[in-house]
Amino acid sequence: MSGPGLGQLARTLQGQWGDDVGLRIHVSGLEASFSDAPEEVFPLLERSGGLVLRGGRLGGTALLPAWRFPNGARRRWARWVPDGVGDLRWLEAFESYKAQRSRVWERIAAATAAFRFEERGSLLAAWRDGDADLLGTVPGELAERLLRGRWLVPGACAVHAAHGHRVVVLSCEPWCPAPAAWRARHGAAELPRGEAQPFCLCLVDERDQPGGRVALVAEERLGPTDTAFPLAGHFVERLFARCDLLGGYLPTDRLDRALERLRLRAWSFGA
Repeated sequence: MSGPGLGQLARTLQGQWGDDVGLRIHVSGLEASFSDAPEEVFPLLERSGGLVLRGGRLGGTALLPAWRFPNGARRRWARWVPDGVGDLRWLEAFESYKAQRSRVWERIAAATAAFRFEERGSLLAAWRDGDADLLGTVPGELAERLLRGRWLVPGACAVHAAHGHRVVVLSCEPWCPAPAAWRARHGAAELPRGEAQPFCLCLVDERDQPGGRVALVAEERLGPTDTAFPLAGHFVERLFARCDLLGGYLPTDRLDRALERLRLRAWSFGA
């Protein structure tokens, strides 16, 4: 981070942050406080045209500040609550649409199993178009955002665009639900569509990552694939019912009970 003057740099830092080791930071004016030293206030100092705080020199970007220390250590920050997270209009539209799309996914599986091919064809056509009629009175901008991830529902298979890993979706979140420490470590703020885009909790194929890995993945990094199904791994069989003709899975009751524990595991992995 270079170029802007001291005042402009300081303005980009105002408010609440978390760093990649779990500290909470509050910046107000030219001072900052840290959760590991609640009684102290640390000044933002100008040194050689840049900002220095608690011995670290500011670098990185306005979205993802990074502080470099003389000993070589580097601490990255993420907003405690990113812009766009908590938007109730988006939350309501997202949860309603995903729930309805999941029901359509289940209906396609049921029609396939019962050899109701005309019904299956009609449902598949609507599925591929995103079931636009389900959007109802959702404003245009929100509808566009929903349609980007229209095929992502629990049980759908996908491929990670960056790593090539095969995954099955466990749950869909309206924005990144991870704590600031996780988001700082993995640079979520610098994703092209940011932290307020949908994220999916995914189970990774054990041929790509052994051990039943659970990963939190930004929607923009998930791509449709015909080659991921069926996934390998004992957790897949425990949490889903396989549907060969659908080319994907149907969630079981066990998945709902396991999700909270799986989310905790996901914070250890990258987006």
